[in-house]
Amino acid sequence: MMQDPKERLMTSVSTAELERRWAAVREMMRAEKIDFLIMRNEEGMLGGYVRWITDLPARNNYHVTAIFPEDDEMTLISHGPAAPGEPMPPAWAARGVKKRLSAPYFASARSTHTWDGEMAVDVLKEKKGATIGLVGPAFIPISFFESSHPQGGKGSGYTVAPSHFQLDNDFVKTNTNNATSLTNGQLAKPEQPKINSLSQQQVARINAHLNQAFGQYFNYPRLAQRNGWQGIVKLGLRVESNGQLSHIRLLSTSGFPVLDQAALETLNRISTLQDVDIWLKGLHFDTVLPIQFKLVDS
Repeated sequence: MMQDPKERLMTSVSTAELERRWAAVREMMRAEKIDFLIMRNEEGMLGGYVRWITDLPARNNYHVTAIFPEDDEMTLISHGPAAPGEPMPPAWAARGVKKRLSAPYFASARSTHTWDGEMAVDVLKEKKGATIGLVGPAFIPISFFESSHPQGGKGSGYTVAPSHFQLDNDFVKTNTNNATSLTNGQLAKPEQPKINSLSQQQVARINAHLNQAFGQYFNYPRLAQRNGWQGIVKLGLRVESNGQLSHIRLLSTSGFPVLDQAALETLNRISTLQDVDIWLKGLHFDTVLPIQFKLVDS
């Protein structure tokens, strides 16, 4: 006799805790004037934002997308049978979910790369003029981003906010992000921050650490190089008193999502600037970082 799948659950987040998270996220969304949040994961061992907001893990590189509206229940998009087949996950496991969509898309099947993004567009278009926030853009592959981004989809009728959102169990805060990067190896000189709490020498040393850290992890995407994509981006960010990077936000875009995504991943990898606390002396440091993607003839 087949075991009841509900009995196979070893641990789960309580519905009360999920409802607390949803309420906190929606409060933040209203404050930021965000109509939908999009989050995506593919691996259960890494946890991720989809699991945080649904208690449903992605598994074995099968992508799961959660679309979280400010004023309604969620939509889940996952790998599974196309309509009229029964979508995954089962309805009993999808708490706080109003609509479940699925399609047999695979990372190894190029013709299916845009299917989940196209389904997301259909959901987002239901609210005319909506503003979308991306949660953890580093988890969102470029094929999904380009097929669901308003510049990629025709007549999408919504805009993507120049920010990403960081969620955790104790609080929900905006960590504005979206980014862009470097040249074939050179950072543009950071603009003068609008603060007067630090000396010019302190500012110069902190910016030097920031440039060095960014250059260490920088990657100019091959796709962008092959297509000749170049551009300049301005990023705003804060260096906290302990060296941690926060309040990262896109001030102006390169015009190419591939470049923006590459820089975002670079900045996320830095996380913390080492040894700058000796210059910050308990203060935080706000700065504007212009970054240029430029192809250089070799």
